[in-house]
Amino acid sequence: MLVNRIRLLYPSKGVYNKYCGRMLKSSVVKLQTPKTLEINVSEQPKDSSLPSRAKSVEKPVITLPTQRVVPMILNKKEPIVLPFDDVPGPKSLKYLSIARYYLSQIGTQITTRLITFGLNVGTYMRNRKSTGNLSVLFDEYGPVVRFVSPVGRDIVLINHPEHIQKVFTLEGDHPIRSTIESLEKYRVEHRNHVYSGIFTVQGQEWFHQRCLVKDPLQTASAIHAQSIYDLCDRFTQKVYSTRNYQDEVSKDFYKQIHKWAFDCMGLVIFSKKFTMIDTELVNSQCDMSWMYHNLEKATEAIIKCESGLRWWKITPTPVWLKLTKHCENLDNLIGKYVLAANKEIQNNIQDIDKSANPTCLIDAILLCDNKLTVEDISTIVMDMLLIGVNTIASATSYLLYFVAKHQKAQRQLYEEIEHMYGDLNTRATHTTTHQIFHKEPS
Repeated sequence: MLVNRIRLLYPSKGVYNKYCGRMLKSSVVKLQTPKTLEINVSEQPKDSSLPSRAKSVEKPVITLPTQRVVPMILNKKEPIVLPFDDVPGPKSLKYLSIARYYLSQIGTQITTRLITFGLNVGTYMRNRKSTGNLSVLFDEYGPVVRFVSPVGRDIVLINHPEHIQKVFTLEGDHPIRSTIESLEKYRVEHRNHVYSGIFTVQGQEWFHQRCLVKDPLQTASAIHAQSIYDLCDRFTQKVYSTRNYQDEVSKDFYKQIHKWAFDCMGLVIFSKKFTMIDTELVNSQCDMSWMYHNLEKATEAIIKCESGLRWWKITPTPVWLKLTKHCENLDNLIGKYVLAANKEIQNNIQDIDKSANPTCLIDAILLCDNKLTVEDISTIVMDMLLIGVNTIASATSYLLYFVAKHQKAQRQLYEEIEHMYGDLNTRATHTTTHQIFHKEPS
């Protein structure tokens, strides 16, 4: 009985062959590729030279089917173009680049503030008075001064006009200028059109837009030369009447210059007499007065955004909200004038003489071959008001200040104008203004 039990422990030969056959088939399945394995299963011709025992062992190989490979079929839809910022990648590097950008911007501003603060402290300790200019640096280091910022961009200060002219000459026909980043950010986030304005584009696009407005601007200035002369005459009479017994004007005299510049630009751009120089109160019901108010407040907001630490790039600040509010109002008022001019041209398209010069800049741009939309023209006009009015007011303020400071220059300027016109009551024309030459400062 014990021998019989031991005999049952050995597996039978049939079970062993069956188990090995299953293992062999499973290994064949694992070694197959996705492509269907093609094996010739046709019967081979019988070879009489093989032994009879080998012939009995040979069996046909069975091909086992694999999973079917189905190609990917894409849907035929319109391609969606995503911005470059949506390209996937490590987010940590993206955050580091953003931090590096803001550190560079803030570092440049901190360096400028520290330099100005150090100069003021040093001058105050020596002379017991504070100064806000950088003339001390030019006296010590010369007309060109460079600051190497450890965290931001390098700052180069130039003092001589000849050096400034040389820098502008080397820039070529397509200069790269510093833009108003706050105004550019407003256009990107709050306006629906693509055109960002003539003062925010660079390169060939800037040159193209400059050529687009250069000739119409000069033509409109020549047409309204008489009106501008009358406006300047009224401005000088107001200066004469507002002086005190010491021949000094009030501290807010710059606002009067700003209003005069706004009236001059109104003649050239809109061909309208705004008469803001005779207006003291702001009326929201009057488009002219409300436009000047929003222009003044938007200018103040831009100055605050472009100076100091620019936190508005990270989070909306009160100054940034003020800028967007007044720029929106200014854009709507300008768009109202542009739409009215466009409607008038469309209604009188048959009677318009294209050979004649338009009376204002808006009409000249609307009638030119390069068709621009109403939004684009409104953007150009808004930039010209923001930059042009402040540029004219600043240049006139410096001119009046230095002429009033140097009595000899006053007499020399008076003699030149008297020699040019003969009679000072003669009205200026487009021809006489081109005959005026500019003398070197003595």
